[in-house]
Amino acid sequence: YSFPFVTSENSRAFQVTSNNMFPTIEENSIVICETVEINNISDNSLIVLISKEKGLLINRISKSNKSDNFIILKNDNDFYTDIRVDLSEIKEVWSIVGSLSYELNNQNKLKLLSESLKKIDNFLDKQNVK
Repeated sequence: YSFPFVTSENSRAFQVTSNNMFPTIEENSIVICETVEINNISDNSLIVLISKEKGLLINRISKSNKSDNFIILKNDNDFYTDIRVDLSEIKEVWSIVGSLSYELNNQNKLKLLSESLKKIDNFLDKQNVK
């Protein structure tokens, strides 16, 4: 396959199986990526990281202090926690250059809102707040 916005000869597409990057990237969409070296990635870039320990991750990169031996992967969806990945754990890194979505309606957004409200309601129940 080829896309006009992909300049690298080494590109790949990955299916998104989580809503951790919603609303930037929707669950079940496809991200189009170019291979990149970890040192050439700008802070806050969208990436696909393949980890020896954690598998395939789609996140924003937050580079720690350059002397550190790890990076932090952040999510756009606040219901997910950050992930620390040691540099020695990284197998491959891909820079996301675009995404394709099958979603032509707002059903996923409504589902996320509903799930979020349920989480808040469960938290309040546990705190005996109402």
